[in-house]
Amino acid sequence: MIFSMTIDQEDNRREKKVLFMAAISVGALMNLSIGTLMVYLKLPIYINALGTLLIAILLGIRSSICVGVLSTLLTALLVYPLEPYYVGTQITLSIVTGLMARNGFFRSISRTILTGILLGIIAAIASAPVTVYLFGGVPDFCCVSAITLFLLSKGYSLFLSVLGSYIVVETADKVLLCLFVLWLIRGFPQALRHQFVERGYLLRNLHN
Repeated sequence: MIFSMTIDQEDNRREKKVLFMAAISVGALMNLSIGTLMVYLKLPIYINALGTLLIAILLGIRSSICVGVLSTLLTALLVYPLEPYYVGTQITLSIVTGLMARNGFFRSISRTILTGILLGIIAAIASAPVTVYLFGGVPDFCCVSAITLFLLSKGYSLFLSVLGSYIVVETADKVLLCLFVLWLIRGFPQALRHQFVERGYLLRNLHN
């Protein structure tokens, strides 16, 4: 009997480890692939944190941070060498999304949109100082650059111009991301939902 319980516990630990590694890998690849596609299509949004937000709900904050850091490193190696300077933004998104998911803010469309607005503002606050103080105010995105130039022409300081441009772009980006995440978790098949329901905050955000 004790031997059987030991085997069951070992199998459970192995299952959790495999699930963790698979989820982290898929989340990081989601960030990398969709974010890269947005760059090549020159669309005015990032969509490079979908995996970060999704894993924050499915497995919690620490797992989401792993996704954000891993996808940042992969992006630096394959697409954009300066991406590691913005890793703090990914980590911040992981923490805030996890806290919002813990309190059930993905249960309804209105709360999800509110979460997206909050994430957009926080992402802007995290990214703007990097752009201003490390890169002289030259943003990493053409749409952000255009808005920055417009605000500068209106007499705003460099920091406020960059911050304002990020708030506009990041808010639109994060609202879309959060709505997409809401659509994904609501569409999870029952078998897949069962794998995550006790490991993160999925149960607290399922629509009754």
